[in-house]
Amino acid sequence: MEKVGTEIINVKNLLAEQIYTLGYFQRGYKWESSHINDLVNDLVGEFRSHQANEVSKTSVYFLGSIIVSGKGREFSLVDGQQRLTSLSLILLWIAREYEQIKDDILPLIFKENDGKKICTLNVKERTNIMDALYDEERTDTESISGKNIMDRFDDIDQNFRNKKIDENEILEFTEWLLNNVCVVQIKTKSEKDAYKIFETANDRGVKLTSVDIFKGYVLSNVTPDNNKIRLDGIWKEKMKDIKNAGESDTAAIKAWLRASQAENTIDFDNIGKEFHRWIKTKVKERDTKLKHSKDFENLISIDFQFYIKWYLYLNKIAKGHDFNPRNESIYCNQLYQYTFQHVIILTAIDSLDNEELILKKIELVSTFIDIFIAQRLWNGKPVRQTTLEKPMRFVVESIKGMNINKMLSFFLDLLNQQDEQIGMYTSPHVKLAKRIFLARFSAWLDTQIGGSNARLPEYTNTRKYDIEHIIPNKYEYYEDIADEFKEEAFLDEEEFSAYRDMFATLILLPKSLNRSYGDAPYEDKLKEYIKHDMILAKTLCEENYNKNPAINRVNDEFKIGFEPHDIFLKNGIAKRQKVYARLAKIIWSPERLKDIVER
Repeated sequence: MEKVGTEIINVKNLLAEQIYTLGYFQRGYKWESSHINDLVNDLVGEFRSHQANEVSKTSVYFLGSIIVSGKGREFSLVDGQQRLTSLSLILLWIAREYEQIKDDILPLIFKENDGKKICTLNVKERTNIMDALYDEERTDTESISGKNIMDRFDDIDQNFRNKKIDENEILEFTEWLLNNVCVVQIKTKSEKDAYKIFETANDRGVKLTSVDIFKGYVLSNVTPDNNKIRLDGIWKEKMKDIKNAGESDTAAIKAWLRASQAENTIDFDNIGKEFHRWIKTKVKERDTKLKHSKDFENLISIDFQFYIKWYLYLNKIAKGHDFNPRNESIYCNQLYQYTFQHVIILTAIDSLDNEELILKKIELVSTFIDIFIAQRLWNGKPVRQTTLEKPMRFVVESIKGMNINKMLSFFLDLLNQQDEQIGMYTSPHVKLAKRIFLARFSAWLDTQIGGSNARLPEYTNTRKYDIEHIIPNKYEYYEDIADEFKEEAFLDEEEFSAYRDMFATLILLPKSLNRSYGDAPYEDKLKEYIKHDMILAKTLCEENYNKNPAINRVNDEFKIGFEPHDIFLKNGIAKRQKVYARLAKIIWSPERLKDIVER
């Protein structure tokens, strides 16, 4: 490392002559209301304390350090953008509100370079935004950083107005701010040396996230500078996509690196803990494919772009957007609260795959996960992330680099070896599973009788649909008919409760209908079920089989065994339990995996 210079410099001198560009390690402007208000409150508070105690005019107030690289008039600002931008916004507000001192302040905020007006902190779009704010306007921008700048300027305006600072005080405050507020400027000739200092200063602190440090490290290994500019643009664009999708940038980066770069369990774990340290360790130990500038360039321009694109696609589908039958398993796995599916799916795809193959792999892997989880839930087994960690880690390690046919064979073997299968005399016990299974039954039936599977997100919406107990919770209704039906009747209230809690006695109904039926007798409920567009409920009704030949066709084709029940007692419940089991075996059949690959 070449010689490093340090200098204590006040705000006036910091902004007077120099022009700053942003280092590639820097984030956009990210300060929130709390940060800018804290800064204004601290500065005004310190100034007033300074005045009240008649502190020497030479005493200073430090705002920490900044790191720059370069020489002459233009410097790359490697660390300190948040504070310099915020100071510029405070000064811009003062210049706008107090015309008598604007000529002293505006040259600190704006400069002329090659005949063009630019900001002292010379960042794309910054000049237009700062100009608009000075003219008491807001400008349209797609930049998250630009929007933050305008919002923080509004915070500054509100904060100062709330403080009711008069003109004399603001003039004295401005003089104090320019001359007594200082930073320690750390200056290097090379940007790489500046990054090393930046990394040391931030890696163990809280000012930067792992994502920021990771990006900085990758770009510091890229040459020449025009490549860095291009890659920085790609990175920022994808970060904007992640933010606009409402996703976590940290979660997205972890999923990408685990799927693409992890070569073993140690990598997998270290990426999950501190991926910014993981990559430096791997490069330092030469235990990685990242060896040359081109490798780091491809990591962003190809790998990062590819995996983040599909990560966001998976998240969109998981939330129920753009739903179609090919991606219903992604949606349902999310309903099971199994978020690790993204890593497993991303591991299976490759940037060399065409889009048709990628979509087929996504459907194959998500369906495998869906079947694997459904088999466990049907048998009352938990599907927490920790419970599934070991088998799914094995899946991730095994399928990386597999072609789709080998992947199919691998998944079929795993499902056949699993102890938990969907059987006739087992059923789900967890309420969440019951709701999802009933929704899947309803959506599948809709599809088979000529409807649309797109209703699945509707059926799983807990604000719209309730689980309906077909049997009313009134044992006394059944005591009166015990003699008439004998063997079918419930022996006692305990047996009644046991049967009523069976999965076969449940259906989904719109909330309004479910609440209006309440504990009405079963015979009265049947009259209402037939009136509404809920095919699973209608399968209990004799009239449905007379008016709807499609249900008879589905019954014959799939050998399901649906039948009407004028009265719903032990024998009817047992029969319907088998019907539900047959439905489950169809919907979560491993044969679906073959259909996906052969389609």
